[in-house]
Formats: sequence, C-alpha cells, structure tokens
Amino acid sequence: MQHQSSEEFIARFIAQAFPAANLEIEGNGALIVYKITLNEKLLVRLDHIGAVFNFPTRGSGRMSWSGIKEGSPETVAAHILQDLANAGFTVLSPEGKRIQKRPVFIGRYTFCPQCNAHSLVRRIVYGIISKELDEEKFVSGGCGIGFNDPEIRCIGCGWEGIPEDVRFTKKIQG
Repeated sequence: MQHQSSEEFIARFIAQAFPAANLEIEGNGALIVYKITLNEKLLVRLDHIGAVFNFPTRGSGRMSWSGIKEGSPETVAAHILQDLANAGFTVLSPEGKRIQKRPVFIGRYTFCPQCNAHSLVRRIVYGIISKELDEEKFVSGGCGIGFNDPEIRCIGCGWEGIPEDVRFTKKIQG
C-alpha cells in the first residue's frame, strides 16, 4: 500500500468538493505537483513546500506547510475550500451541501477600495435613529431607504458600496 502525502490528500479533498474543477498531477516523487484548474485556469497549486492560490483571498495567496502550527490535512483543505467559496466558486462540504461565503466583517482593518484608508469604512444605517450611533462602526444614511442603496461608506473620501466590494481589499503600498 502506497502512502498518501498530505498535499495529495488536500488536493484530492479539494477536487472532490469542487466538481467543476480538474485535478492535474505532474511529476513524481518529491517533485510531484498537484494543480486544481477551472476552465484551464490554474486556481491552486500544491507541492511539497506549500500551496499557491491564483484567486482572490484575504491572505498573501501562499501557504507554506512549515508555517502551519496545527491542523490536519482535512482542516487545511477545508480552509482552502472556504477561501474558494468566499471568492465566489461553487464548492461543496463533505455532506454535499454548498459552502456559503462567510459574511464580510467591516472594522478597523477594512481598507477603502478608493482612498486606501483603513478604519474609515462604516456600515450605513437608514431610517429614523432612536439613539446615538456608535461612530466607530456606523454612519447615518438618512431617513429614506431605497432599493440598491449602499450599505457601507468611507468617511474619509465618501466612497460607497456593499460589503462584498471590500472582501479582498488590502493595503496598497506606495
């Protein structure tokens, strides 16, 4: 019986949960590479060093196996599947249910996609407000609410949008 490496387990786990994607295996021995592709576009590359992600994530787009302090290969694969779901891909849990996107947290580490300021994006509250707003989290949007009104606003530059617009925003160096 041949031993299955952690990276092979993770690649096969992801491929099983991502039916629209393809698993490609290249090389052999210590140089084996597992590639998860969709429509011939490389999304995830796994090898003996770690994983590289070619889709939007909140992280760096890389994962080193040596950097993982705890967690089984199944836990690592589940984390990657959640990142794929957050990026809008249809991936399934082991029970066969679609993994949903996690809600976008708006807080002090949220960057404005227009001015690049952090901690200035606030949730917009509409309607008549009966008590004072926590100005660290909320901004008034006025009394009326309409269809497709923005849900968040940067108090620095005035940009408005929805939480999904800032899911993958990161500080732009410069």
